Amino acid sequence: MASGVLELKRLEALVRAWRLLAPLDRREEVFRQVVQAAKAQTRAVSVLLFLYRPEEDALELVAAEGLSRERVGFRLPRGKGVSWVVLESGEPLFVPDVSQDPRVVFLTGQPQPGVYLGVPLRDPRGKVLGVLSMDTAGGVGEILPEERFWLQALAEAAGMVLGRIEALEKAREEAERTRALLELSLSLESAREPLGMAHRLDRYTA
Repeated sequence: MASGVLELKRLEALVRAWRLLAPLDRREEVFRQVVQAAKAQTRAVSVLLFLYRPEEDALELVAAEGLSRERVGFRLPRGKGVSWVVLESGEPLFVPDVSQDPRVVFLTGQPQPGVYLGVPLRDPRGKVLGVLSMDTAGGVGEILPEERFWLQALAEAAGMVLGRIEALEKAREEAERTRALLELSLSLESAREPLGMAHRLDRYTA
């Protein structure tokens, strides 16, 4: 019975998160809405959203609410901070007191006691894109069981929405390439002189 109730709560949270994020069509809007919703509906002091940047092999803070809000753009190199533990394991991580965990990196620069919960952000194929976390360091708060469901639901819904946005962007790019090739083909067919043909070809291949 207890497991059935927990599963119902998880599904309810996922439906709420999906309804909140599904209408969005820009990545930045998704990032901002996720951290705002997590902060507004939990007792967390800070909410952070990190995305993995493979070209730098680093985690970039793309959105935040709370004490670390001004640190957006901050990067964690590989192996620095508990967010890397979440990213590499692909599993949620709960730390009862961050001041006692040497893996923790404090963005405020001052170690303080508090609870941490981090969950992986996955795309629809299951690839881990980043980490969504909340903590109570530097303030008064707590992380309740139902709030864990909400954080995980936001991460799951965000991953699905970001995957949809990426697919739409790729479709638009492909459509643009097809249109450009069609225009080039029509232009070449209509070119009557070699010089005019070369001029049109240069314009499309520059």
